[in-house]
Amino acid sequence: MAKGIYGRLVANGMMWQRTDEALAEWNNRLAAVAESVLQLQGDAAYQFLNGAGSRSAPRPDGLTAAQAEPALRAMLTFHEQFALLQAMLAQAAALRASAPRLFGAEHRLAELQHLLTGKSVRLAGKPNAGTATDETVSLNDLMNSMNGSLAEARTLTQAVSRAQGEMAASMDEAQSRLQQMGSLPPGSTSAQAVAIGSAAHLLRDLRAKLQTDPLGAAADWRQQVEPLLARAAEAFARAEGNRTKLLAARTLFEQLADMQQGSRAARAEAQLKVASCETLPLPVADGTLHGLSEWLQRLESGQTEENVDAMTSGLRHWMVAAETCAAESRRILTACRAPVEQRNELRGRLQALKAKARAYGVAELPRLAEQAGEAEACLYTRPSDLRRAAAAVAAFENALGLSRKEVVRP
Repeated sequence: MAKGIYGRLVANGMMWQRTDEALAEWNNRLAAVAESVLQLQGDAAYQFLNGAGSRSAPRPDGLTAAQAEPALRAMLTFHEQFALLQAMLAQAAALRASAPRLFGAEHRLAELQHLLTGKSVRLAGKPNAGTATDETVSLNDLMNSMNGSLAEARTLTQAVSRAQGEMAASMDEAQSRLQQMGSLPPGSTSAQAVAIGSAAHLLRDLRAKLQTDPLGAAADWRQQVEPLLARAAEAFARAEGNRTKLLAARTLFEQLADMQQGSRAARAEAQLKVASCETLPLPVADGTLHGLSEWLQRLESGQTEENVDAMTSGLRHWMVAAETCAAESRRILTACRAPVEQRNELRGRLQALKAKARAYGVAELPRLAEQAGEAEACLYTRPSDLRRAAAAVAAFENALGLSRKEVVRP
């Protein structure tokens, strides 16, 4: 008899230990959930969703309100379930505190185990055809339902918080980009101006919408503003490209004008200083440059284009015409400079040969002096006859070579 009682006591002790551990674990789980709820309730985004701010604080609207409604309804159920779980654990604690040590302990243990692990929680059901049906669930089912409601509210809160923060930063950045891009004159009908104007208008609306409907504002941003910003950026890049090309075109035209003036001056100088230069090519006609100038001015003032595409096309055609003119101008300038450059090259050769003659000690030989004088007369008399001058320099060079051989001969 004593052994049987002792065995029951040992078995009951082990069962009570496991039951106490389970009850302690449930209390810890409940405390963890309570801490999570406190953190959620302290989140500014959740307070906005829950309308917990001051009366003047904005209230959720639009898409945000639509998504908040089921999550907030679930949180109401959560709080009811939380209170129910607290009550059930308090009931379990009361049962444990009043449990007998020996007689009747098995019945109390079974009652506690059913409460902690079985379907011991009765949930009030919804009315159905005039009747209400209750649902019985376990504590674990109840906790899972609570965690699901909490996760839904936390996910929505994080989405709202992320939308509020990211949208504010994105709109500030977009506003700065639009200000940089909005350099077209008022009333412009280009794609850039249209896209910038539309994006700026949407940004103003979204700033107001962000206060009450951050999720809707984020959706509008993705669906409407980002495509407009992309189109505005593309149009801006093309307009900037045209501006860069216009600067290059203006530089090229200035080079054309400089080459025309250079050709005219080089041709006049050649005809003055070198004989037989009457056939040198004439500089590019004033009318050609005048036409290119007026065309470029129309492009610069925007009088011939109503959008970026027209400007791009006009610039492309202008550059083709200007490059063709530039190639011809370079050819003419090179041809007009050639006679004087050839004369100067012959002068340089003559001076170098005279220096060699002095170095060899033959500069004062009558034959060399006469040939040097003849070459100088050809090169320093206007207009210089380049054929005669080249022949005279060559003759002086040959004579210098012969004279040097005679000097060094033993």
